[in-house]
Amino acid sequence: MLKKFKISTKLMIMSIFIILVPMIILGAMTYHSVSNTTEEMLQKNLESAFRTANSVIDGRLHELSEMLCVYADDPNFVKYMEEKNKENVREYVIDFKEEADADFVVAFDTDGKVFARSNNNLSGDKELYDLVLKALSGNKISGFVVLDEETMKKEGLEHLQLEVIPTPGMANIDEDVGKKGLALVAIEPIKDENDNIYGALLVADVLNKDYTLVDKISEYTGGKLATIFLDGLRVTTNVEKDGKRAVGTVVSQEVYDEVIKEGNPYVGRVFVVNDWYLTEYGPIKDINGKIVGMLFVGVPEDEAIVLMNDIRNDVVSAGIIGTLFGVGIALIVSRSIVNPIKKLEEVAEEATKGNLNVRAEVESDDEIGKLAEAFNEMIDNVNKALEEVKRREELAKILINDLRNVMTRIANGDLTARMNESGEKNKIQKLVNRALDQLTEMIKMLKEETDELNNELDVIKEELNRVKEISDQVTDASSQVATAATDQSNKLQDLTQELEHTVQLSDETLKAAEEGVSAINEVEEKSDEGVKNVENAIETMQRIANVIDELGRALEDLGKKSQKINEITALIKDIAEQTGLLALNASIEAARAGEAGRGFAVVASEIKNLAEEIGKSIEDINRTVEEIRKALDKTIDLGLTGKNEVDKGVVVIDEVNKAFLKIKEAVDKTKEVIENIKNAAKTSADDVEQALKHIQDIASISEEFAATAEELTASTEELNGAIDEIYKATEKIVDISNKLKESADKFKT
Repeated sequence: MLKKFKISTKLMIMSIFIILVPMIILGAMTYHSVSNTTEEMLQKNLESAFRTANSVIDGRLHELSEMLCVYADDPNFVKYMEEKNKENVREYVIDFKEEADADFVVAFDTDGKVFARSNNNLSGDKELYDLVLKALSGNKISGFVVLDEETMKKEGLEHLQLEVIPTPGMANIDEDVGKKGLALVAIEPIKDENDNIYGALLVADVLNKDYTLVDKISEYTGGKLATIFLDGLRVTTNVEKDGKRAVGTVVSQEVYDEVIKEGNPYVGRVFVVNDWYLTEYGPIKDINGKIVGMLFVGVPEDEAIVLMNDIRNDVVSAGIIGTLFGVGIALIVSRSIVNPIKKLEEVAEEATKGNLNVRAEVESDDEIGKLAEAFNEMIDNVNKALEEVKRREELAKILINDLRNVMTRIANGDLTARMNESGEKNKIQKLVNRALDQLTEMIKMLKEETDELNNELDVIKEELNRVKEISDQVTDASSQVATAATDQSNKLQDLTQELEHTVQLSDETLKAAEEGVSAINEVEEKSDEGVKNVENAIETMQRIANVIDELGRALEDLGKKSQKINEITALIKDIAEQTGLLALNASIEAARAGEAGRGFAVVASEIKNLAEEIGKSIEDINRTVEEIRKALDKTIDLGLTGKNEVDKGVVVIDEVNKAFLKIKEAVDKTKEVIENIKNAAKTSADDVEQALKHIQDIASISEEFAATAEELTASTEELNGAIDEIYKATEKIVDISNKLKESADKFKT
């Protein structure tokens, strides 16, 4: 596009571009830097204002705490609380409220109940009980406190309650939050010099619709707007809506989530009520550290925009002035460059028309002056070059004629033709002659090489015939090898199948041997168990025999003792008979005595009867003892018989034990034989499997060998085809060589 313009126009455009682009970049960078600096300054200003706002709130809270300390420590007030003088205490709290410009003051007794209020005569109830208990424990407390609806009513502060005013994008808050109050509260114990506590004193400054703090914040921060929120509700503010303070309106959902829910400060551009503001929000925490509201400080965005527009206008004005100044300088510089170039252009046009006597006249030492000198030198060089061209044109004509004559003779087969080298500039002639000498030598060599090539081709034809015969023999041998390899492979496959069957039989033998080993192990275990049982039986039979011996001896002793019983019973029988005789004699004597012996007769009669009973009992005892003796004799006979049988059983069991030991010995030998069979079967199976693998490897090798033999056969067939092709090519080469020799013979060397 720029090719259509003159150099002066291009220089002008370039100069303007060079000046304008840096100006635009510098302006943009300046505007961006100043904008960032301005934003940083505004942000720092907001942060400073936010700290000032907190300081104002802390100052008010400190003021309440200091005044509270004065009243709580007043000796008269302490005395009235000690005496429970309600009237005087109420006068004190009313004076404290007015002096502190507070919304209410309350005195509590040691039970935490209201003793006196500044706003009414209600007492005996509980209010802010948790804080009162902390104060009664000796603690001084101050900070933000949320007053519930009941407390607001008790203190007569219903006029400070707010209605929630809907606004676009407002946060979702509790609808009853407007019935509560946000207050600055200070409370401390009432105590004497000896630290005896008589109650607690509380002062509260409710912030709902109290614009003192926010206006003071605005005053101390240079007109910044301020708002104090209860939860997300504006309870005091100097932000206006429709000409009125925007109390009762709600913060946006975005700010509410970040500050109230997350507990983080929020800094940025926010739409407040009806306009955009640059703002900073921070959470407000109550005495217990719970987030109950937030503090806002901000400036309307319009003020920042006006400042940014002023900066932008200044930057644009400076850019325009700089551009105009640059254009003026560009015009002057452009003319100083373009005028000498125009003169040089006129001289160049004359030279193109054939006037090589013109010269460029430019009086300057810059690049254009050097260009003019170079142009003049170029004209001189052109004149010299034209003269040299004419001279060389004559020499070229002579050279061409000589070269045409030489080439004509060579074309007719005379290679002895040479160019004339007698001239001064004979470099080309010498080169041509040298080339002709080399060409002559090459043709001689070509003739010799052609003869030798024909001889070699004859030898190649003979060798090809021999190679073809050998290739045919190799083909036949390869076919035979392939057939043998195929047969061997088939036999190896049959052998493989037989070996696989042998492997199967070996596996079955090994399995049967393993089962036999398991069975013989079980038999061995049973035989061991039988031997142990037989040994146990022998021991048991021996113990039985010993018991029978002991029983026999005991029965013999019992028989002897029964005989002694017979002797004793005989003695007792004799005594009973004698007692009976004595009783009879006594009866006779008693009868003789008459009445005096009647009692004795009765006793004698009883003794006689007793003697008779004893006699009968003795007879019974004798019969029983006799039966016992007979039973003992029979038991002894049976014991002897049992002992004999036990002895026989011991002998039989001993024979059984010997039989079991022989069985165990045979089982051990059988186990050893079966174990050897198992090991042999396993070794045989491993050997057969190894042989099978070797056979399979041999079969694979045979198949590969057969395939290789077939490939060799195919290769030899291809080799025969190649030999035929080579033979044909050799014959063609012989024909070409003969023709080449005939052509070379045509040249005269």
